[in-house]
Amino acid sequence: MRIVQATLIMVLACGSAFSGEREDMLFTYGEDTYSQLFSPPGVQTMEILGYTARHYPDTNTYIGIKDGFVYIYGDIFGGLRNVGSVGFFQGIITGSGNDEQINLTGHWTGSGASTPFPVCTATLSVDLLQNGDDLTGTGTMNANCLGGQESGQIRGTVSGSQINFGVAFDAFSTIYYEGTLANNMVTFSGTYNWPDEDDYGTWTLNRQ
Repeated sequence: MRIVQATLIMVLACGSAFSGEREDMLFTYGEDTYSQLFSPPGVQTMEILGYTARHYPDTNTYIGIKDGFVYIYGDIFGGLRNVGSVGFFQGIITGSGNDEQINLTGHWTGSGASTPFPVCTATLSVDLLQNGDDLTGTGTMNANCLGGQESGQIRGTVSGSQINFGVAFDAFSTIYYEGTLANNMVTFSGTYNWPDEDDYGTWTLNRQ
C-alpha cells in the first residue's frame, strides 16, 4: 500500500451518525480480518470531513470511504493511505471477484525516467477524466533535463486493463504513453516514447 503525503485530522465531534449496508459490510470485514489494527470492533459509522468512516479508539486508527475508494489512517500506517477501490474489496468479501470497470478519473502523481538518458528524470502530475473508453485530461512534467515545467493536453483510450494515451508536449511534439493498472486501481505504470527527441523510458503514477 502506498503512503499519501497528506494529513487528515478526523475529529469525531465534526461527524454525524451514518448507516450504510455497503460501508458497514466493508468496515466489519476490516475489523474481522485485521483486528490488531482496528479495535474495538463495531464502533459507530460516522460522516467525517467528506469520508464515511469509523474511528477505533483502542488503536487510534480509522477506516474511511470516499469517492469509491477505501482509506485507512493512523500513525501505524504513516498517515493517510488509499488501499484500493470499494469494488475490489466488495469482490473479496462476496467472493464474486474483481469485475468492476476501470475508472481512471482523478488526480495522479508520480515520476518518469529516461532509458537512453539515465540522468534525465521527471516528476509527473496528471488529472484524468474518463468517459467510457475515452480518456482526456491535463499533464504536467517537471524534468531536470528540460530546465523547467511543461504542461500538455492528454487524449487516449482504455481497452481492458491496457491504457494508451498521448500528451502534447507542445504544438509540434507528442509523448506517447502506455500502461496498466495494478494495486487495486491505485498504481498506474508503463512505458513512454518521445519520437521527436529519440527518447523513451518508464513511468509510474499513484492515485491521490
